[in-house]
Amino acid sequence: MSSLTYLKVAASFDLLLLVFDYQDGVLHIHHPLRRVGSLAWDICPSSHARLCSSMLEIDAILSPWYKRHGTSRIRTFVRSTNAFRHNVVACHAAYDGNIAVLRALLEATTHKCAEANLIDWAACNGQLHVIEFLQEATDGRARCTPWAMDSAAKHGHVEVLKWLHHHRSEGCTTAAVREAARNGHLHVLQWLARHCICLWSDAMDLAAANGRLAVVEWLHESKRPCSTKAFIGAASNGHLKVVQWLDQHRSAYCTTDAMDGAAKNGHLDVVVWLHHNRREGCTTAAMDGAALRGHIQVLRWLATHRTEGFSKASTKTAKLNGQDNVVQVLRAHRKLAKPASCIVQ
Repeated sequence: MSSLTYLKVAASFDLLLLVFDYQDGVLHIHHPLRRVGSLAWDICPSSHARLCSSMLEIDAILSPWYKRHGTSRIRTFVRSTNAFRHNVVACHAAYDGNIAVLRALLEATTHKCAEANLIDWAACNGQLHVIEFLQEATDGRARCTPWAMDSAAKHGHVEVLKWLHHHRSEGCTTAAVREAARNGHLHVLQWLARHCICLWSDAMDLAAANGRLAVVEWLHESKRPCSTKAFIGAASNGHLKVVQWLDQHRSAYCTTDAMDGAAKNGHLDVVVWLHHNRREGCTTAAMDGAALRGHIQVLRWLATHRTEGFSKASTKTAKLNGQDNVVQVLRAHRKLAKPASCIVQ
């Protein structure tokens, strides 16, 4: 064998990678992936908002790395890192619909990422093809929890719901109905009503508070319950059409919290409508809230048309916050100021 041949063998990149496995440290190409562990959440989902936020941070690391290296360095990544990082990368692949990475990880690891909730993450992002792949590649052993159906319902992935219902046994929780109602996924709610046993106690409250009028109407036709939270939530979030519908079609429960919340959030149209069409009125919290958040038009309207007034502390708070325009309005209507012992509740 010539010296040139020896040199080619000794300089083989694949051979060098095997040699480097026995050295301390991390391969240079894997340095960007070291942060994956520090950003990772518990592999078993709990808080959806927190987890999806972390997933986006992880995606910002992995996507550029895949673009540069593809799956060619997955095996070296597996050899140079631990099972926890394997699981995190697998969860991201499931979420992102990256079957090539999932296949490489399943082939390269002995633990097969069994601790990772792969089906949950695929369901969360509507990756039905990934779920089907995992079911077949793992002989149905891929980990899954009720969070899969819950998150699919939250994002309106009804085809994923159907598949999970027919092929898995984990089921869903009340979060499926709640989140589908909150996000206005009427088709999901209709499917859940036909195929799952769920609690519907606060579905209309959540739909109303988020302005989902079509969902509110369907829930009403389906004789689902609601509470004062429906009216108060719709008013506080400025959904006037929902407020009007509830007033006309339900024995609309309402309290002073409705106008207080609408004023605090600057929804003058709702405040005016409630003033002319409802008898509950408001409390000093209406002007206090409007003042705190600087809703000048709401503040002026309340001072002109309502008598509940505001707490004296609001003027001091506005001054401390540098809200000179608010201070001017409050001082112009100082007769409406109420001491703490006289505040209308």
